[in-house]
Amino acid sequence: MARKVRRPDTLLRHWFPQVPGRRWCAAAAAAGVLTATVSTAVAQPSPAPAATAPATPTWRVSATNVMRLESWRYFEPRPGGGEPDYTFLADRLRVDVRGHWARVDFTLAAQYVGMAGLPDRAAGPGPLGTGGLYFDQGSRASNASQIYLRFANLRFPAVARGVDLQIGRMGYLSGTEAPSGVAKIETVKRQRLDARLVGEFEWSIYQRAFDGVRVDVTRPRWRATGVAFMPTQGGFARAASTTMREVVVAGATLSSRPTSASGRKTQLQAFGWQYHDARNVTQRPDNTGRTAPGVDIDVSTLGATLLGAYPLGPGEVDLFAWGVAQAGQWYGDDHRATAVALEGGYQWTKAPWRPWLRAGLFHASGDDDPACRCRPGRAPPSGCASTCAGSIWRPPPISGTPAAAPRSLAAPSSATPAGGRTAARAWARRWRPRRTTRSRRASP
Repeated sequence: MARKVRRPDTLLRHWFPQVPGRRWCAAAAAAGVLTATVSTAVAQPSPAPAATAPATPTWRVSATNVMRLESWRYFEPRPGGGEPDYTFLADRLRVDVRGHWARVDFTLAAQYVGMAGLPDRAAGPGPLGTGGLYFDQGSRASNASQIYLRFANLRFPAVARGVDLQIGRMGYLSGTEAPSGVAKIETVKRQRLDARLVGEFEWSIYQRAFDGVRVDVTRPRWRATGVAFMPTQGGFARAASTTMREVVVAGATLSSRPTSASGRKTQLQAFGWQYHDARNVTQRPDNTGRTAPGVDIDVSTLGATLLGAYPLGPGEVDLFAWGVAQAGQWYGDDHRATAVALEGGYQWTKAPWRPWLRAGLFHASGDDDPACRCRPGRAPPSGCASTCAGSIWRPPPISGTPAAAPRSLAAPSSATPAGGRTAARAWARRWRPRRTTRSRRASP
């Protein structure tokens, strides 16, 4: 008799009940960001050595509140379209509970999101800014609220020599798996690399998490990370805690760990991702204008990253190089694509305000004719032989970074006074191939 195997997605549950929507009162929230932290530890008869983990649990409770006012004046729609001008208020409160034992770390976080004044006519056709998205995907209510499970996971450090295991609902930002220990590299990484492929959609008020497992293997000169998970819906949807069981993402990253005591620092990363999507959604996020009975996507991504920071004269040079190649299936069509980003900068670290000038070039492949339907195992349509290489893409469910043109040139700059805020300015030029391209970006 065949052995019954339980599907992996049945092992995950929605740990936190959904609370019915209730009217949200702006007067109950304080403007800005408020953070409060309370820590408690059980007293011990004698202090333990610094290198020994505590025998009794240590608990930490923290709360963070973010209030955001968005005022939109979107592009004018066609006659008879929606209302492009509106203002709404959003508030996000997160409460974290963390526990630490000798061999396990526990994290539990609940998040509340409330919105007031969402526009009910900010569409026509398509959403006119984020207000229309929040309204349409939030039970079509102008005043909506939701409380849901943000994180719930267990982390087991040192389950073997240099091996850490994490399981449950967690956050994840691709590109940040291995801290370099170099301040400039970490700054460039935060601005230009993390969540480039997989992220928590941090810009959205609801954000996103991942249900699954993560394994880290750390050695003195390198760190390897492997993950397999299913994302929560999040994004602009009010049902942010729902696990998208039809979407499975798996990936691995190998990162070097700079150890040189000199000022010359370089970090290298190699990564691979597999993205599978079989949701019952008929809308296609491309420019073909065709419908589909459901999502049918399987894409593999391989790539590498170089980050460097080197002293030069009165300042420091930074380098960033990133490249990916993709192959797979997109709604039954053969998909192949590439993308490359090259950037560099110089910061005068000893000058007043520490000015920082950077420039970069981004190139992504694209179809010359979006009407070409290239299917595996079949001859391409007439006139499409040279355009069946697919386009770079990034599915909206996994990452929230805005799309870029197939080719773009940018030169951002910034200045930071001692102990002050950073002032930044960016210049960019984008151009497209002669013919229409599909607007997709790199994704797992």
